[in-house]
Amino acid sequence: YPRFFDNIGVQIEVRELRDTEEFYDILKVQEAVGFAPGVGTVAPHLFKAVAMKEPPMGMVLGAYGGGEMIGYLYEFPTSLQEEHYMHGVHVIPKCQGLGVGERMMLRMREIALERGINVVYWTYDPLEGKNASLYIRKCGARGVRYYKAYYKDVQGGFSDAVSNDRFLAKWELKTIGGQKPEGVLDKIPIVEGGSAPQGKEVLVEIPTDFTSLMGRDIGGARGWRMKTSKLFDRYVTKSGYNAVNFLQFRGRNFYLLAKP
Repeated sequence: YPRFFDNIGVQIEVRELRDTEEFYDILKVQEAVGFAPGVGTVAPHLFKAVAMKEPPMGMVLGAYGGGEMIGYLYEFPTSLQEEHYMHGVHVIPKCQGLGVGERMMLRMREIALERGINVVYWTYDPLEGKNASLYIRKCGARGVRYYKAYYKDVQGGFSDAVSNDRFLAKWELKTIGGQKPEGVLDKIPIVEGGSAPQGKEVLVEIPTDFTSLMGRDIGGARGWRMKTSKLFDRYVTKSGYNAVNFLQFRGRNFYLLAKP
């Protein structure tokens, strides 16, 4: 799956990985994205097990550009038939925002469907708008569960300054793209801390750049986490809504939550 990026001047190739040397290349990517050595990293022998070809187990993909690995993705089987779990899709900092993650996700989708896998799950921070844009808006996954303090007491580069809450994303692989709003966007209620509309669709606002906010205003980041945690708990956990799209309008970021 080659793709040429004029702004970095290299051709990007995404391919399935099999060789041990390639799994060691992943360690360099893990270091580049800030994984704690020996704590947050995944060992090459585990990637080798996941990438077993006969019988097929999971999948490890690598993205290469300019003669080096610039990103990787891996997923593996679950106890649920025809459903897998993705636990990592990472791109080195200098190549982020160039569509590399999207290309890996789409290649994973194609291979998985060829192998009879119809659903892939993973977790991610719901306040990270870039990930929400890729996972929910572009790919068409849905946020189906909300976990508070998912990585509490887990070492591996997770900040303790703000609760490590997570969405469980579910991608039904025959679907591409987020669900379109049924109503006029301006008419869909934006839920706040004190309001609790129960329409078929509601909007929940998240920060424009949560990672940047964490670096410059930890108090502000905590405020966003606490506010959105209450809303996601109310709508996703207790009322059965799903996050079905990620929308950007009027300079603000919103999840579209809808009843399944």
